[in-house]
Order: sequence, then structure tokens, then C-alpha cells
Amino acid sequence: MGKYDEFAKKVPMKERKGNLRFCAEMDGSFLNWESMSLRYGLVDETGVIPEETDRLHVHDYDEVILFLSQDAGNQLELGGELEVTLGTEGVRHRIDLPSCISIPAGTPHFSPLVRRVDRPFLYLAVAFNKEFKAEITDENAVQGEGPWIQFRAPYFDKVNVLNFSIRDPYHYASDIPEDSGGVGTLVDEHVAGFPMILGWQTVGKPHNMGPRRDDGLRHPHAHEDFDEMLAFFSLDPDNMTDLHGELSFSLGAEGEEEPVLCTESTVFPMRKGYFHLPLVFTKVDKPMIFMTLSRSRA
Repeated sequence: MGKYDEFAKKVPMKERKGNLRFCAEMDGSFLNWESMSLRYGLVDETGVIPEETDRLHVHDYDEVILFLSQDAGNQLELGGELEVTLGTEGVRHRIDLPSCISIPAGTPHFSPLVRRVDRPFLYLAVAFNKEFKAEITDENAVQGEGPWIQFRAPYFDKVNVLNFSIRDPYHYASDIPEDSGGVGTLVDEHVAGFPMILGWQTVGKPHNMGPRRDDGLRHPHAHEDFDEMLAFFSLDPDNMTDLHGELSFSLGAEGEEEPVLCTESTVFPMRKGYFHLPLVFTKVDKPMIFMTLSRSRA
């Protein structure tokens, strides 16, 4: 067992939970920290996404929910349609493109309702709390009966279509020419409305990543003022555990780095002050996802 293997948390993917073909839940007890919790899955059927409750509810923490394409070759189309209902008025948002839903603490909402599935797509919920929990605000409220959102009306800015760019959306310097072979998007405070940075990119070929020293070599770094998670997810709709590739993620201060090898979907919760990188994708047989997530400001 390596010195830093305990930092590598294999994603506990389980089969079939409601309309999710695969689903993994990772809270503070699993991640061994209190910064955030994740729920990640593959949507392949219509119906309400299984969350804490299907009633109108609130959280006492900020939350973001992303719906993303499972097709690495087409990240611009979701592959289905769903509704998200926000506010006591039950204002409905129709979503049929990869999108981010921002839910500030105290905002009443229903769990997302999937209306159509043309092909499976991805669901990612991030709670900035050590666990997912909910308080029901109205037992009698009915989902799907409220008004449709109007331009610049309340809650209009809480649902944002994601913009994608080729190569890395999050990079360390313009002198790093290596290409991930995919596309990426970025959700930050300007999108979410509260402090956070989430980078999401497809990885399609081997490449190296990490900041460079003056001599051109890559070296580790640490964040002194925020925790950060790095995650690697499979895009295989039949096996969301196997990355179909291999990566080497180094942990430890410069001169003490030790690589952790990954071939399965894995998350690395990095507490502030922990040195990490470089990251080397040594083998990519099928596209995978690389995600960075923190509670920091843009």
C-alpha cells in the first residue's frame, strides 16, 4: 500500500436507484471531510430523480445540480428533457441542454423531474455540506403545475446552459501545449451565484497536466485557503466503474511526491494545504471525465 493511497476514494457505484441506471453517493463520512457531498449517476428513465424527498423542500446549505451529456463526442446535447421547479410559486424550468441549476440555501424546490430520455445522460448533485438533508416546506405542493419561467423573472438566473470549449477550461499557463483530447466547461461564482469552482472536461487521449517550474518541469502545489476535490469518472454507460485507462496522480510536497495509480472511477478529496500534482494520463482507451471542485472564488 502506498503512502497516499488513503486519499484515493473509489466511487461506490451501485446499480439501479429509481430512474438512475447507476448511482453513487459520497457524503462526508465517506470522503472523510465536511466541505461537500456528491451524488452522481446515469439517467436512463423518466420520472423524479431520487433525492432526499420528492416533496417541496429546502436545504440549509448551497447546492448545485448539473445535467451533462454522457456522449464524449457530443457534449453540447443532453439527450433528454427535464423540469426543475424552484420557489414557493412552483416556477418551472424546462431543460434539454447540458445545464447547471443553482440552489442557494433556503430556496424551495422539487427534485428534478425527467420528462424524456433519448439516450442516457449524467446527473451530478453537489451539496456544500457534510451530508445531504432536506426540510419539507409544503406537503401539499404538487410538482409540474406551476407557471413556466419567464425572461428575467425571479429564479431566471438559477438555471444556466453550460458553455463548452475545446481543450482545458482550467489551465495553468499558456505555455503548456498539451491537449486533453476533449472539451470542457467551468461553473464558478459568476454562474452559480455563490463561491465555487467546478471544472468538467472529457479526456480523450494521454497527456500531462500540472504547473511548471522555471526550469520547465512540472511540480506540485497546495491551496492554503480552500479544500479541493479532483475526480475521475468513467463514461461507459455499461460499466461506470472502469475508466478504461490509467492515470497517475501525485501527492506530497516537492521532492516527496508519490504517485497514486488509478484505473477505476475515483475521487481525491484534498484538504487545504495538501500538496498535489502533477497528473499524468498514461493510457486512455475510452474517454473519461476529469473534474475539479472547490468552494473557492473565481
